[in-house]
Amino acid sequence: MRGNSSNPFEVITKTVGEKYISLLTNRSITKKTTSFNSDLYIGWGNADAANGARFTDLIYTSTNGTEKRVWVGNAENSTTIDDYQQGTVFKRITYYSPDDLWLDSITPDIQTENSLTVDKKIGTVIDFSAETTGDEASKFYDDITMTVWQTNGGYPEFATIDLGKEVPVTSFTLVPSIKYTGGKADPRAPTKVRFEVSTDNKAWTNIGEYDYDNGIYFYNRVIYVKQVTARYVRFTGVECTGAPSYSSTIGGPNTVKMVFAELTSISNSETNKQRQKPFSLSLHHGYPSLTDGYPLLRETKQSARIPGAGLLPLAISPPPQPGRFEHPYAPGLLHSVRNDEYGQIRKDE
Repeated sequence: MRGNSSNPFEVITKTVGEKYISLLTNRSITKKTTSFNSDLYIGWGNADAANGARFTDLIYTSTNGTEKRVWVGNAENSTTIDDYQQGTVFKRITYYSPDDLWLDSITPDIQTENSLTVDKKIGTVIDFSAETTGDEASKFYDDITMTVWQTNGGYPEFATIDLGKEVPVTSFTLVPSIKYTGGKADPRAPTKVRFEVSTDNKAWTNIGEYDYDNGIYFYNRVIYVKQVTARYVRFTGVECTGAPSYSSTIGGPNTVKMVFAELTSISNSETNKQRQKPFSLSLHHGYPSLTDGYPLLRETKQSARIPGAGLLPLAISPPPQPGRFEHPYAPGLLHSVRNDEYGQIRKDE
């Protein structure tokens, strides 16, 4: 006696391997700000729908101490949270499936975010040394990178920013202007800068002076500092000892004007000491750049300036050579680096 046989059913689906999985990344963040009023704003980059991104989870700690998840669809460009516990990290993870027939999701590793930009909507420039018509000092802190602050000649130049309230600050980002230089960094910038902070706009603390790369290679220059509490920030372009030439009228050895697009204050949920971690350098068009997000403050083929480490000889003209450099968050802690067959300089294990 035979039982009933099943009807044949054909299913067409996909198989995926390590190459596909290696392409998956968490959805990018274009902006992350807070006004320190239990708020968190996230601007999202485009979801990777071509590789099967379905949605992203935003995970954060609420004001009552509980962990919450927010579902972020691919079509959503931003997320606003009004019960974010200040000083805590938040996380994101994007879920993928190659097609609609997959029952399970594939995810990259969950990604932790521990830094936020102080929202510029609550701040403003309240004092400055000089400005030019159309390129006023207020544009140094307007959250628009295509507007610029331009002085009319003579270092030192300064601008004082009211952040809007007392906040913890762990770094500053200086965005070079590209308004007049066709996408290259405007070389009309200082070679040394100073940051001071205050809680009352009367008593000031000098955080320090830092070398600044006024070369025409564009990247955001980040100055890392020990965590301080500030309501007011005074930025000073101390001096310009020389600048590369972009044209006959922009840059050159006699540069006296100063042009910047933007200043941003960053607050981190962890102290610099807690953020010590390995990192590596790689070549980008023959120049060194950090591969895990730590920017170099100066980039040449012979040397690199890593935050907190000073000017370091790297001798990495292709092919790269072994060298040693300091960790950006622990001056004095040296890491050796070695060559690999792909021309990168990586931290030795």
